[in-house]
Amino acid sequence: MREDQPMHSRLLRDMVADLVEGTSVHYVPSSNSSEDLFGDLVSPLIKQTVVGKLDAEIERIFAALQSVSSDLSKILESAGLVNYKVDFDLPNKKTGGFLSHFDFFLADPSRTSAFAKGRGIQALAMLSCFAWIAEQESRAGKNSLWLIEEPESYLHPELYPTALDLLAKIEASGQVVRTTHALTMVPRDAAAIFATSLSRSGGTLLQKYESSSEATVALRGSLGIKFADFFGLGVTNVFTEGESDVSMIEWAISRLGGRSKFPRLCDAHFRSFGGVRNLEGFLHANYLHIRPETPTVSLFDGDAAGVKAIRAVQGYLGNHGSGFEAGIDYVIARKGRAIEGVFPDVYLEEMHEAHPGWFSVWIPDPQEAVADFEIEDSSKRQAANWLQARAESAAQPDEWSIHWLPLLESLEKALSTWRPGRR
Repeated sequence: MREDQPMHSRLLRDMVADLVEGTSVHYVPSSNSSEDLFGDLVSPLIKQTVVGKLDAEIERIFAALQSVSSDLSKILESAGLVNYKVDFDLPNKKTGGFLSHFDFFLADPSRTSAFAKGRGIQALAMLSCFAWIAEQESRAGKNSLWLIEEPESYLHPELYPTALDLLAKIEASGQVVRTTHALTMVPRDAAAIFATSLSRSGGTLLQKYESSSEATVALRGSLGIKFADFFGLGVTNVFTEGESDVSMIEWAISRLGGRSKFPRLCDAHFRSFGGVRNLEGFLHANYLHIRPETPTVSLFDGDAAGVKAIRAVQGYLGNHGSGFEAGIDYVIARKGRAIEGVFPDVYLEEMHEAHPGWFSVWIPDPQEAVADFEIEDSSKRQAANWLQARAESAAQPDEWSIHWLPLLESLEKALSTWRPGRR
C-alpha cells in the first residue's frame, strides 16, 4: 500500500547498503605489474593487519610523540611565542597510513626483491597474496569477489597446475570470476563456463556449453589451435598400419599418375602406427576430435586383423554418436589381403618361391592360388622392395595395377569428401 512505500524504500536501501558494505570487489587486470598489484591490493591490508596487532605499541609511539611535542612547545614559549603549541600525530592510525611501504622479498634460496624474480614467479606470488586477502576478509565476515583477467599471463605451462591450486584457495574464501585463453585453465564443470562475444549493438553476449570438452573445442577454434597440432599432423593425412605401407603407396602414386592424378595424396602427410592395434587405439582415443578439423583417412589391410579393427572402431564411434564410413573415413587395401596382396597373386607366388623365409604364413588353395599369407614383420621392407622391383620390370603397368589403381583412387576420393566440422 502507499503508506508502506517509505518503509519498503528504507528496507531496500538498508539491504543494498548491507550488501555493498559486506562485499569486497577486487579487479585484477592482466596488464598491471606485480608491483602495482602489491601496492594497490596487498600492501593496504598488510598495514591494517599489522596495525591490528600493534595497538599497545602504537599508543606508546603516540605518547612519545606527545612528549616531544610538549618539549618543543616549551622551547617556543621560552622564545616568547606563548600562544603556539607543537603537536604530532600518526596519519591514519586505524589503517596504518603511517607505515609508508613494505619491501617484498622471495628467497629461492637467494633472497631478492619479489619484483626482481621472473614474471611467472611474481604472478604466483601475487595469487598467494590474494588467497591470504580472501581468507582475511572471510574471517572478518566479508564476501570477496575477485575479477581476474587471464591468470595464466606470464606463466610457463608447467606452472598452470600451481596457479589453479592457488585460485582454488582464493575460491575457498571468496568468489572468483576469471577470463582465460588457456585450455588448461578452463574449468571442468560446464556450469562454471561462459564464453563471451559482442552483439551487433556492442553489448556482451554469454554462451553456455554442455561440457568442458565442447568449451575447449570452441576455444581452440577461436585461437586457431587444432587438436591435430598436438600430433604434428599435416593439412591432409593418411594413416597406415606400418611403414612399408607408406613406401609402397608413395611408390605406386609415382608410377600411376603422380600429382596430375592424385593431387591430394601427393600433398598428404603419411603416418604409420607400427601395427593395426596401434592404429585402432589411436583412432579410439582421438578420431572424434581430429575428424572435424583435419582431412584424414585410414588405410587398413583387408585381412582378418584389419577388418576386426575397423569393426571395433565403428562400434566405439557409433556409441559416441558418430560413424566410421568406408570410402570416407577408411579404405581397405584389398579384400582378404594385407597390403602386399594389392600386387598380383602371381608376384606373391614368385616371391614365396624365391624367399619362403620371409613368410610366416603361406596357404595355397586347391588350384594353387593364394588363399592366405602373412609376411614376417622383419621382412616387410625387403618384401616391399622385391614387389616394387618386380612391378617395374613389367612391360606395362596394367600387369600389376589392377588393384593398385582403385586403391589410390579411393584414398584420393576419401580425402576430397572431408568437410570442416564433420562429426
